[in-house]
Amino acid sequence: MTRIHTDLSRVPISVAPSPATSGTSLGVTDANAALLPDVYPYWAVLVPTGANAIRANSEIVKVTGGSSAAGTTTLTIVRAQGIPVTTAQTVTTGFDIYDANSANVALIEDGWTPAREIPTYNAANKMNVASGAGLKYQIGTKFRWKQGAGYKYGVAVTVADTLVTIQVTTDFTVANSAITDFDYSNKANPLGWPGWFSTTTPTISTTYFDDGAGGQPTITESRINIEGRIVHIHLRGIGTKAGTNPYIVVPTYGIPDPLNTSQSVTPVGPCWIGDLYQGSFCRSTNPWIAIATIAVPDNTATAFSWSGTYEI
Repeated sequence: MTRIHTDLSRVPISVAPSPATSGTSLGVTDANAALLPDVYPYWAVLVPTGANAIRANSEIVKVTGGSSAAGTTTLTIVRAQGIPVTTAQTVTTGFDIYDANSANVALIEDGWTPAREIPTYNAANKMNVASGAGLKYQIGTKFRWKQGAGYKYGVAVTVADTLVTIQVTTDFTVANSAITDFDYSNKANPLGWPGWFSTTTPTISTTYFDDGAGGQPTITESRINIEGRIVHIHLRGIGTKAGTNPYIVVPTYGIPDPLNTSQSVTPVGPCWIGDLYQGSFCRSTNPWIAIATIAVPDNTATAFSWSGTYEI
C-alpha cells in the first residue's frame, strides 16, 4: 500500500546532506523510511532533534525521490522551500525529518496538481489507480506523467474506481514500465498541454471510397481535442469514390462515442468530398459515416474532410 501522507512520523536523519546547508540528499534508515511517504513529491520539515519547529531553526524541503541500499533510504531533496521561503539550515545527524502539509502544495503555478499517487500500467491507454478515482478524476481530466525523460500527456474518457482510461492517440501511450511524476489538471490549458492529439488512422470502407485500386485512401491528418466532455475531431484525406452513392463509411475510428445517441444517425459536423459535394459527418450504426447531399460520381478522385463537435 502506498503512503501518500503519514502521521506522527518524525524520524532522525542518519546521513546528513553534504554540504550541510546546500546538499540535495539525505539518508534515513529503511525502518524509519517506512514511516514516511513513499509517493513523490512531498514536502517535509527538517528540524533539530528535540526542538519545536520554528523559522529560526527549521527548513522545509521538497522530497522528490527515494532509493534504498544497504539499510539506508536516500531521499533526494530540493532545499529552502515553503511560503514564505524558509532558510537553508546546517543540517546534521542531529536533525529529524517529518512529512509536512506545506503551503507549497496549494501554489500551482503551472496548472498541474501532483496526484500524490503512482499509477501502474494496465494497457496502452489505461492506468491502474488508487481506489476512489471518481472522487478525484472525471471524464476530461488531463494527465501528465513520465516514463523516462519527458512528459507524456493524456485525457480521461472513462473513470472507474481503480482504472482510468485515456483517449487513444499516436502521440503518447502508457508503456509497460514504471510511471513517475504523475500529475492531473481540470484546467483548460495547463503548462505544456498539447491541446490536439493525432488519432490512430481510421479504417475507410473501400466499398465506398478507396485509393483507386481497392486499397485504403490516404489519411493526411486525423486529430482530436477533448475539453471536459466536449470532443472536437478533424480529418483530411485523399482518395477515389467507389460506386455511385453519397457515402464515406468509417467502420473503425478510435474516437469516443457521442453521449445519448438514441437515433440511428447523429450528425456531429460538416463534411466535404471535393469542392462540390458537402454534407454531414455522423455517428451511425456503421459506426461513422460521411453523407453528402447528393451522390458522388464513381471513380471521382478527390480530397475529403470532416470536422465534428459533440458531447461524451
